[in-house]
Amino acid sequence: MKIADVRLRQVTGTMEFAGEFWEERLIRPVDLYPRFAAEGPGYVPKLADGRYRIETVFIEIETDDGAIGIGGPIPLQLAFIVDRELRPLLLEQEALATEVIWDVMYRASVHGRKGTPMMAISAVDCALWDLKGRILGQPVYRLWADRRVPRFPPTRACSATPSIPSAPPPAPAKQCRTAIAP
Repeated sequence: MKIADVRLRQVTGTMEFAGEFWEERLIRPVDLYPRFAAEGPGYVPKLADGRYRIETVFIEIETDDGAIGIGGPIPLQLAFIVDRELRPLLLEQEALATEVIWDVMYRASVHGRKGTPMMAISAVDCALWDLKGRILGQPVYRLWADRRVPRFPPTRACSATPSIPSAPPPAPAKQCRTAIAP
């Protein structure tokens, strides 16, 4: 089963949301400069009180027998990378070879192995795993599960932060030994 088509579906519209949609935003290194620190989130432009503009893209990967996997949403700049750089690497490839396809995309992105190009690869990878799950009739989490490893009960997370704010922090190793002791 081969990949026959890679489509990008742009979705636009408005969303109603009382108040500020994103009260906080990602703090960036460039925020050191006041003109950048004053910028709002920018991801979802505000049209009016309680109304925001949504513009995003979804990836559809279709096989020669009509199965479709969906990835996204992604912003327009990632869609451009998918369209111009990754699409040619995907067409006619074995649809279930997700790991090989990821490796090819990564190795072909010689000057883009971080940031926006890696986010585009990730979005395509999500669409490929969705496609694989649909073809095999399984949820993706089952495809990722390693059945050879026995199941263990969840353990408590350990950190150097004390549970009681007024207590002095215990040594992290001692705290973890105490937390996981039977």
